[in-house]
Amino acid sequence: MSSIKSSGNDQEPSALHDIENVRNLGTADYAKEVRDSIDAVISQQANSQNNDSELPAMGGLSIASMSDAEVMRLIKDQELQKQKERHEKYLRKMAMESNKKDHKFWDTQDPYNMPPGFEWCVIDVMDPQQIDEMYRLLTENYVEDDDCHFRFDYSREFLQWALTPPGYFPELHIGVRATKSRTKRLAPVLIKEVTRRVNLRGRWQATYTAGVVLPKPVGRCRYHHRSINPKKLIEIKFSSLPARTTLTNHLKNLKLPDKTTHHFRPAVEEDIPLIQVLLTDALKKCKLVQAFSVEELTHVLMSRTAVVSTYVHEVSSGYALPAIFQLQACNYIYSTSIENILSGADVFNALDLADNASVLEALKFGQGDGYLQYYLYNWKCPFMESKEVGLVLL
Repeated sequence: MSSIKSSGNDQEPSALHDIENVRNLGTADYAKEVRDSIDAVISQQANSQNNDSELPAMGGLSIASMSDAEVMRLIKDQELQKQKERHEKYLRKMAMESNKKDHKFWDTQDPYNMPPGFEWCVIDVMDPQQIDEMYRLLTENYVEDDDCHFRFDYSREFLQWALTPPGYFPELHIGVRATKSRTKRLAPVLIKEVTRRVNLRGRWQATYTAGVVLPKPVGRCRYHHRSINPKKLIEIKFSSLPARTTLTNHLKNLKLPDKTTHHFRPAVEEDIPLIQVLLTDALKKCKLVQAFSVEELTHVLMSRTAVVSTYVHEVSSGYALPAIFQLQACNYIYSTSIENILSGADVFNALDLADNASVLEALKFGQGDGYLQYYLYNWKCPFMESKEVGLVLL
């Protein structure tokens, strides 16, 4: 809708009439407010014009002939267009600012100050010595459960795979060289420095996940676990024997079939273009997804020993994730059918994102007690249900 000029002054009364100030009105009341506002503007103009003059129409439409729903739809369309124009203007401004900067910022621009005895370092993840340092740091300090029994143990090969997707920026692999650095609360400074470096690359939005609730998640998915080696899981206290169930019956209930009902084969690089089509189509029903190129999918899905295994009948994928007690965990990445890939690990983990919830119970997954919160940085959007989330971050 366009605003209508009133004769006799230079102001343009808005036909939208303080949209932000009438949020509490219902659709019909809101439409009436807008309609009354438009009528008032038209009446004001009519009084100052000859009766033979043609009154202007709103966007080429007659407001009198429009239903409340049509008025609301027109308002929403214009608001979305305004938001899009504001955002595009912002992106152009940020791009111009970014182009003024030298992207070799580690030589030309100062990073955030560090306490005495600490220094920034750029990690070469392909250097055996440096990747070994990173591996030991994460293995000895990374996420563990509340009882300190289990901790993620990402292999060196896994870290290299996860940190070197097509088009990655080596200078974003930064760390702090120091001892007992956690006592200095350096994590917030590290996050700021990563953000600064990403901004200098012209990137202004990001997505991330966390097990804790921060202001403010855009989505939340629940972890589910399918016991494959239940006896071992019970022995190491990863899971417990259900009430009123004997161990023999529990093992029998969770035993996998001797052979699958479908024929699976390892994916080859020639499969990737079709995989891209299938995955893109499957994710259309979700609101938060990654748009993969063929090159990115080749990196993410092509099988690597002890890192990622991909099979095709329809597309399925998981990656191996060792943990303390030599617990072998297989974590679901992307799939259009996960019914027949539960083998070769002690436990299979999955989130109830996308269509997963519809098959998890039938596949004897149990609900975990953990949740994964999804966050967007510098981007506003409404909260999504787990089935509307189609993004898996490593």
